[in-house]
Amino acid sequence: MDVPINNFKGVMLCNRPNENVMIVKEKPFCSRVQPYDQWGLTKKYEEPKVIVPQTNPALERHKKWLEEFKLQNQIKKHAKEELQAREDEKFLRVREQAKKDREVTKKMKEDYKQMNEIIKKELSEEVPKSKTVALTAENLKKLEDKDSKVESKAGDKKKRYKTKPVWAMTKEEEEQHMKNEEDELLNFVDNLDYDSYINDLEVNVMLKALQQRITEIKKQDNQQEKPDNLPEQKQEQREPDIYDKISQSLGKNDEARSVHSEKTQNSINQLRKKQEQLEQGKQDWDKTTSNGDQKASLEDRIAKHVADEILNQYKNLSNIHSNSSIRKILEREAKKTLLETGLPGPVISVIKNEKMPRDPNTLPYLHRNPAI
Repeated sequence: MDVPINNFKGVMLCNRPNENVMIVKEKPFCSRVQPYDQWGLTKKYEEPKVIVPQTNPALERHKKWLEEFKLQNQIKKHAKEELQAREDEKFLRVREQAKKDREVTKKMKEDYKQMNEIIKKELSEEVPKSKTVALTAENLKKLEDKDSKVESKAGDKKKRYKTKPVWAMTKEEEEQHMKNEEDELLNFVDNLDYDSYINDLEVNVMLKALQQRITEIKKQDNQQEKPDNLPEQKQEQREPDIYDKISQSLGKNDEARSVHSEKTQNSINQLRKKQEQLEQGKQDWDKTTSNGDQKASLEDRIAKHVADEILNQYKNLSNIHSNSSIRKILEREAKKTLLETGLPGPVISVIKNEKMPRDPNTLPYLHRNPAI
């Protein structure tokens, strides 16, 4: 503590510990020069230079690549170790499973051997010893019965191989085969029931087609015999009706070319005949119970009839199309054929004025320098 002495009057105290030694930092002025002083002016203060270590960018990139390469190798090594561990586990599992399978098969073989031994013992005990049989009438009959059974079995085998291919037959066998076929055909003709075939729809359609062809041939012969009857022929020529258009559309269309069969054409001809009879007043008995207003139009009936025949003839189409969808296809194709026969419409062309990119060689300021 720095306490002044004035406060302690008449008391002699020692204040040595309280006295601080004053150190003078600045020396007093002295005109002379000390031997260790430096002559001349003081040097200018200069900051120490910081030496920056020079770095090589190629070396830095190489160090970075080495670190990445080290990391990649560590990842690969780790993945390889995991794969090896999985393979080892799989190998151990397969080995254990194979060991179990071997034990099971070994046990099965032992069981099989034991069963065979048991069966052999039982058979050896049950087999009777051979006995001498006396030559009596009863024993001879038994032998004959056995021989007859063996012969019947051989006959059955021959029947199995009765259907021998023609290329494997001899000449005699081939002649016999032809004779048998002729006999079968004759028996079929003798036992043929004509009524069951005449009432068939396909047979009726075929007969009608033949009759129609015969009438066409007769008409052609008559026309060749009478070439002078040209006005009568002109009257007989009729305008193409909807039936002709449908047949043409079926014939022209590539997709429906396979549908243009003989049955379809015959059905169209039948419907045409019915229409002619209706026009002449020779209408058949109508079995429909619907009123006249509710009756479908003739074109709809034709399309329905043709669609039914297409579905009956091609069963695969029934999985894709129905009767109504096929009718729509037929109507669309008929409309196409009708439109094709008409006048072509106007050609509509659209012109688009597009601004072309400008060529730099045609710019106006290129050749303004008179020196060029």
